[in-house]
This record gives sequence, structure tokens and C-alpha cells, in this order.
Amino acid sequence: MSRKKKKDTPNPPKRPSELVLPIKLSPEQRKPFLDNQAVRPGVKRRLRDAGDGVQTIGVTRKEFEQLYAVAVELGQRPGDKDDPDVVDALFELRDMAGLIEELDCGQAYALSRIEAAWKRQRVFEFVVMLRGEFPTIWRRIQVKDCTLETLDLHFAAAIGWARPTQHRFEIDGRTYVTHDPEDEIGYDLQFYENFRDESRTTLLELFRESPVPADWRYYRGRYTMSLHEVRFEGSPAVDRRATYPRCLGGQGAAPMKECHNANQHADYVYARRNHRTYNGQYYGIPFNPEKFDLPSVNRRLRAPQTPAARQVTLHAVYAPQKWYP
Repeated sequence: MSRKKKKDTPNPPKRPSELVLPIKLSPEQRKPFLDNQAVRPGVKRRLRDAGDGVQTIGVTRKEFEQLYAVAVELGQRPGDKDDPDVVDALFELRDMAGLIEELDCGQAYALSRIEAAWKRQRVFEFVVMLRGEFPTIWRRIQVKDCTLETLDLHFAAAIGWARPTQHRFEIDGRTYVTHDPEDEIGYDLQFYENFRDESRTTLLELFRESPVPADWRYYRGRYTMSLHEVRFEGSPAVDRRATYPRCLGGQGAAPMKECHNANQHADYVYARRNHRTYNGQYYGIPFNPEKFDLPSVNRRLRAPQTPAARQVTLHAVYAPQKWYP
């Protein structure tokens, strides 16, 4: 008799001590742990890179015990015990501590609750490709559920666009844009009645309406739109020790800071290759447009990814890059 092959999942549980526990914390609830010296650097890095909104962070049992001890200590301090963020974080960790105690007592349903919490986490994988007459630029990224407004930030950070500008998503015949009464980085939906507000549309809602969207297009630019072809690659199992969003691979160097669209990037590549001037500057340094820097892309993805935060950190994060062969 042939046995059924088990489906592989990232970081499957082996022993109770090796479990990866899901901890849901908001940025405000994570901040007290980031400021505490007792938390390990690796845990701090995962908490810091978890992104905006309420995120699920995977920690081992030993790391959880350390976080729980820090939370209890913070809850007893006179200046922190009345802080609502500390109280909420302690409540979340106390609930998980109760599950661990039940698991130690042999209660099977405790493990089932932990596994069910991980199965509720959805990850979406996309391949976004910039079209133009130059070496192909594409990125493969994985994101958790978010609005299309946040997805625009992820796509822009992955490709390497430096400045916020007008953009739109065209998905299965529907157009999603940013509502902006001043028409600076979005569109005034009062005059564009056929457009939808991307800040009110999440990925889960899109895939609930259409499990496999057939046609995704992403345009970016104010006067000259750069076409990005987007391909949905499915919903892989969540990696319990990973930080999302993350880039898994790609090709091509990011567009320079001075380039606003694909055509300008093509002109820049031509100028660098042929030792010409571009925008009044001479670019005679050898340039490799095929170079792809995965760590740099992931650093950009882990920068603050909210419309308000990007205005502050945009030029600091997307500083001009120097690419040498």
C-alpha cells in the first residue's frame, strides 16, 4: 500500500520546544520591546522589520519566554503599567503563555490552536516586471494581506522607484487609484467616477471576488506612465521565521533617482553605456544595468511602508546608488 506524501510546510513543528509561536503585535505594542536592552538583537530585528499594522511575528519558545518576562516587568513599572500599548501586549503574550501551559500538560487542542493561527496567515506572491527598451527589470516578492495603496509602496520599493507619483492598478477591467483632491500623487475621485479607491481595497477582498485575477497591470508616472506587468504566482505557505514583505529574486539594477519613468531610465542606460550626457551630467563611469542587489531591495521593502512615513524617509532610503561592474 502506498503512503500519501505529506505536504511540505516551512518550519513544521517537531517538538514542543521547537515550536514557532505566532505573536500578533502592532507597531505601538512592539516599541517597548525595541527600547528594552533585555530583548535579543535577533528578536528586535524581526520586531522592527515586521512592517506597519498588526503583524504576526514568529518566535521560538525560548524567545517567547524572554519577551513575556520583559512584558511582565514593564507591566509592573509605575510609568508603564498604565500604558495601553504595554497592557495590550501583555494581554496577547499572556494568552499565548496559557496555551503553552496547556501544551505542557498534554492538551492536544493547544497545538491545534497554534497551528490554526498560522494557517490563517495568507501570503501572496507576485512577479512585477517593468516594460521598456532596456535590460529587463523584474522582482519576485511576497507580501501579506494589505491594501492596494500599500501594495503600490511594495512594488515601488522592489523595483527601485524613488519618488511618490501618480499610479494606478488595472485588475480585471477595474481601475484602482489613490484619492487625492489636489491631483498630485493621485486622482480626485469626485471627477473620476469610474475609478475606485485603492486604500479601501485589500488583497483578500480582490481574491475573494476573483480567486485567480486574469489581468493585472500597474502603471506609474505623472505625465508618462511606466507599464509594469504583474503576474500572481499563488499563495505559498507562510514561512514562520521570515519577515514580510520580502523579495526572493529578480533581475536588473534599479532605476536611478533622477528617472521618473521607464523611458527616462532607458535614456539613462543609453547615456551610461555610450559615455554621453544625461540631464546635463556626464556619466562616463562604467555602468552595469544587469546588476541585481537582493539585500538592497529587501532593505527598501523593510523601510516604513505607509503613505505618511514615505514622505519622511523616502529620500533617505532611496539615496542615489552607484553601480560599478
